[in-house]
Amino acid sequence: MVYIFSFLFCIYFAVLVSLRKNGKKVFNGKLDTFLAILSFSPLFVLYAFRGEIGIDQQAYQEIFNITRYTNLKELPTLSQEIEIETFYLLINYLGFKWGLGINFVYFICSGLTFFFLYKALTYYDQERKYFIIAIIIFYSQMFFSGLDAVRQIVGVAIYFYSTKYITERKFHLFLIWVFVASLFHTSVLLLIPTYFVLNKKINPFFYIIVSLLFLLLSKIFTPVILVEYIAKVFPDWKYLSDLSNDVQYEGTVGIVYFIHLITSVVILLCQKEVSIYSKKIIPVNMYIIFAMLYPIASPYLSTKRLLYYFFIAASLGIPFGIERLKNYELAKFRPLILFAYCILFIFLFLSSVRSGYLNPQWFHEPYKFMNQ
Repeated sequence: MVYIFSFLFCIYFAVLVSLRKNGKKVFNGKLDTFLAILSFSPLFVLYAFRGEIGIDQQAYQEIFNITRYTNLKELPTLSQEIEIETFYLLINYLGFKWGLGINFVYFICSGLTFFFLYKALTYYDQERKYFIIAIIIFYSQMFFSGLDAVRQIVGVAIYFYSTKYITERKFHLFLIWVFVASLFHTSVLLLIPTYFVLNKKINPFFYIIVSLLFLLLSKIFTPVILVEYIAKVFPDWKYLSDLSNDVQYEGTVGIVYFIHLITSVVILLCQKEVSIYSKKIIPVNMYIIFAMLYPIASPYLSTKRLLYYFFIAASLGIPFGIERLKNYELAKFRPLILFAYCILFIFLFLSSVRSGYLNPQWFHEPYKFMNQ
């Protein structure tokens, strides 16, 4: 129930953030910022002050325990041995030295995650027009993944923020922030080429063909083959090592995937009036690329987690995409369509909570706070 109560708390303050009177926001300036921070605060608390929560919680505890038996100079060597980023090990090392425990690590990662998520959402949606649906989509689709992927969710949030420099065409700043994100998870380095793609218009017919091709290939092709080839080119890249033993999933393509795919196609068919200089094109394209890659990437844990870098933008990509309908006959149905998507993601959120109860091996339910 703690997830449901925190969800309601988030939505309450998100409503206040988005509240309008005569077309103008009721709360602005510092009060707007304060209310937005309150909207994220339950998620921050659940991340930062968790106990034994998440599939990988034991692995993170082992990493923390290992840093007890090393010193500062040995951290780079330890990083190579256990294949964990040096900076992340440093946070663990400081948590132990200062007597703050592993929750210091969770606290830092949680703070960075929601700080950069807030910065990204603010950049792309300064008027908070879609703040409510952004919170709903993130909580529904990304929150529980972040409970497991502690390091990577930080990298995902920083990468989302870094995409602002794609709009501003500042490649050096984009690279700097991608490098910062790689201090938590080196997988983000694979996203560097997106600088040259995300601000482009995608041909809808090309997109349909490629999406259907990936859907077909997902039945006969494994992305691990491609990743292993890249690993041969970069033999010292620790993230790419030993993916042949990756966790596999079955039945990842279902009705929700087809909803995303159809949504993406409709969004692309309505891009005639969209300028490549509009910053809104970035989160829309990130969401669209997620839907295209999903069938071929989702059956494997590592490649599925790579999709997080794109899917986090669905929080704004979907409402920005639906906004494109304003120049078409469906314009009058936009509020109804947005409402329908809100209901869908609330349903998916409740489904995730239910799955936590039905799958105790995920360590999501019952939620445990630190020292509990």
